Amino acid sequence: MSKGKKPRLSADECKERLVVAGLDALAERGLSIGLDAVNLEQAVRDAEVPRSSAYAAWSGKDDRSPQELFQQAVLMRAVQARRETEDAFGLAISDFLEAIPEGLSKREQLRELIRRTATANLRAVLNSRSCQIVFAMRSIVNTASSQSLLDEELLAWIQTTEQTLRNETIETLYKPMAAFFGMQPRPEYGDKAWHLAEIASSSLSEGLSMRYRLPAGNYFYDLQHPEAAGEDWSLMALLFERIIDVFFEPRNERET
Repeated sequence: MSKGKKPRLSADECKERLVVAGLDALAERGLSIGLDAVNLEQAVRDAEVPRSSAYAAWSGKDDRSPQELFQQAVLMRAVQARRETEDAFGLAISDFLEAIPEGLSKREQLRELIRRTATANLRAVLNSRSCQIVFAMRSIVNTASSQSLLDEELLAWIQTTEQTLRNETIETLYKPMAAFFGMQPRPEYGDKAWHLAEIASSSLSEGLSMRYRLPAGNYFYDLQHPEAAGEDWSLMALLFERIIDVFFEPRNERET
């Protein structure tokens, strides 16, 4: 092979390199410049793949350009990255349940779980590349709905996938935890409580992460709970507990 000649890649290898480059660009610049961050020409340079192979990999489908098809593939992968944001939260819950502190009431156990897991989730989000990708993707989708930046089929797919992922979080995290701690949705919200709590907590996590590198980040940790003196709380944990209290109640509360 002559010096400087790019290695021959299969079509799948070429696509994968380009999508990874597109995700990197989305994470780094998506929040500031939107969908323009996902540029096939730039991805060709970043991924160091032959330009002819890159354009051949994203051609041959309906009447959309290689650039449009490339952006679609990157956004579809970005939606899937949302699953990675649940890992730290789920791991923190598992660790807690394996060694639940003794001598605590169910309410105190729930409070301690929230203190530990919400803080762990916040730290993971602040340091997560996949989270930055998801935030940028959501920003682009919100803009696209008013400026026709995405075709209707792709937009519908993203929205459906987000709904599916929210349902998964509710079924695998929220409902099992509620059953374990004897909690139920407040009757004024009914089954909507699950979705309201998930949306509110996700929005809280995303919003705090957007503020972290601003002066507001100085206020995120080492806080005191008004009813649990002596424990360090994060801002995320304090607010997440309030979300739970708004939408859920102990199962026997209505019976007393």
